[in-house]
Amino acid sequence: MKKIALLFCIISLAACHPKNQQNDLLDAQKLIANPIEPDGKISGDTSQLPKIHFYETEFDFGENIMEGQVVGHEFKFKNTGKTPLIISKAETSCGCTVSEFVNEPVAPGKEGKIKISYDSNGRPGSFQKSVIVIANTLPNDTKLLIIGDVKAMKE
Repeated sequence: MKKIALLFCIISLAACHPKNQQNDLLDAQKLIANPIEPDGKISGDTSQLPKIHFYETEFDFGENIMEGQVVGHEFKFKNTGKTPLIISKAETSCGCTVSEFVNEPVAPGKEGKIKISYDSNGRPGSFQKSVIVIANTLPNDTKLLIIGDVKAMKE
């Protein structure tokens, strides 16, 4: 009886989840269609890939930031390619910088935005922080930059 119960548990676990995960993974691979081979060579037609066009890649907050203030800027972009654009992540260079973006595909011709926030708490002086946007484009990374100068709080 114990062997039958154990066998039933194993079959139940095997049948539930892996097939759904595999199908989701295959669908994501079809949508991304990365033309870069493991050896770094580009294969296939790249003309159908999405293209990310940022209206600006650098923003200067200037010198009007007071220490402790959290400031932010939205970097707007457009998919100028022929297939849906998917941003997989936006890697910040420091824990004081946070990026926010929607994980939904951006259709060709449509716009999106990435919000970058900087926390100046305990960080007086000049700063320069980068965010690397990773997407299904060629090249797959784009660098955004925020700069500014934080005025120290008076004690």
